[in-house]
Amino acid sequence: MTSDTLKQARERAGWTQRRLAQGLGVTQEYVSLMERGRRRIPDRITQKAARLLRMPVSVLPLPP
Repeated sequence: MTSDTLKQARERAGWTQRRLAQGLGVTQEYVSLMERGRRRIPDRITQKAARLLRMPVSVLPLPP
């Protein structure tokens, strides 16, 4: 998942960064950093965000 994908999915769902942060178990500041590309989006966050924001499975990382 890219930073742009995360931000677009959040906005499409009508969620604030704070609401997404609560669902992911991180701070709003961390969501902001991920959306701006300043922090890598860990696989566990990708999986949670995809479920919360009802994103297609194609955004999930492939298993090794």
